[in-house]
Amino acid sequence: MKNIKKLLYFLTPTEQKRAGILILMTFVMALIDTLGVASIFPFMAVITNPNLIETNFLLKNLFQLSSKIGVNTSEEFTYFFGFLIFIFLIFSLSFKGITTYLQVQFVSMRGHTISKRVLETYINQPYSWFLNQNSATIAKTILSEVGLIIQQALLPFFYLVTHSILALLLIILLLLVDVKLTLILAAVIGGIYFLIFTFFKK
Repeated sequence: MKNIKKLLYFLTPTEQKRAGILILMTFVMALIDTLGVASIFPFMAVITNPNLIETNFLLKNLFQLSSKIGVNTSEEFTYFFGFLIFIFLIFSLSFKGITTYLQVQFVSMRGHTISKRVLETYINQPYSWFLNQNSATIAKTILSEVGLIIQQALLPFFYLVTHSILALLLIILLLLVDVKLTLILAAVIGGIYFLIFTFFKK
């Protein structure tokens, strides 16, 4: 939390609001991704057992709605259902691409704006201040250290938020599908990760 506060210190209030909007878009992106994964389960169920179209409440209602556009048989509904999922996955990937592009653009432009503010701070210093400063250090701060903030702090922050939200929603989805299997997988993967981390941490 302390590191996040330090990171927000480099952003203006307007930039902080934009960052908040991007995080909200990230949440929506993760939710759409999760729904895309969840939509595959009923589609596979329909393929293996077409009778679900008549017994499942949601599928039955969707079949009745699709009959208004000429889908009259279970085979036609299977193709139609697969087409809907395909369109949804295309939409999901498109939204993910737009969100990722806006994130990268935001992070890249912060290198420009932060460097500009640092330079303005230096320019506004009295002449006597420059007499005691090393010009190479000033240039390093503007050109190099700002880049480190962007590449090693701000960009990883967005990656961390994005993958944490997505992982949390996928875990919730897996728990809703099969709690026992999810816990077993979590224990196995967590144990493997712990062993690898313990072995390589030095």
